[in-house]
Amino acid sequence: MRYILAIYASILILIGYPGIANAESASLPGGISRDDRSIINLWLKEHPRYRIASDVDCKCEKYLSRARRDRNLGGADYHPYYVKGDLNGDRVSDQAIGVIEKLKDNEEYRVLIIDGRNHHRAYLSNLFLLGEVMYFGFPRKKPYHLLIGSQNTEGAVLIPLRNGKYKIQLPEG
Repeated sequence: MRYILAIYASILILIGYPGIANAESASLPGGISRDDRSIINLWLKEHPRYRIASDVDCKCEKYLSRARRDRNLGGADYHPYYVKGDLNGDRVSDQAIGVIEKLKDNEEYRVLIIDGRNHHRAYLSNLFLLGEVMYFGFPRKKPYHLLIGSQNTEGAVLIPLRNGKYKIQLPEG
């Protein structure tokens, strides 16, 4: 019976059953527009070996609780692996989302940046450790850059390049 269920599930995934893609985006924070969810789901469908990094992956419940109460740490809608804002300086909002390879049993994720002007242009970063979360915008100084680091620290900075890629600048020291 399990074998038959596994075959059935595989067929649903291969034909692109809509419920499968929607299940992948279930870990996205609330407040993301339908269009943004569709763009993320399209990327996931084209890259089926990845899934969205969730709050559970962070293993930082106490920090998330505090960050969601404190506007300076993120506010009520804070998600450790999702930000939206003008990440590349073109005055159009882009999305950055943490993605994890499904088949690997590891503690790492990549940052997927989807260009707001051209949704088919996406950048996939090197690996970061789960628990290193994303920050963007207030209360940091302008120009804002996407920061990735342990809770309450500012580690790596993703600096946009003109070719749609990003340079990772590690902290000094």
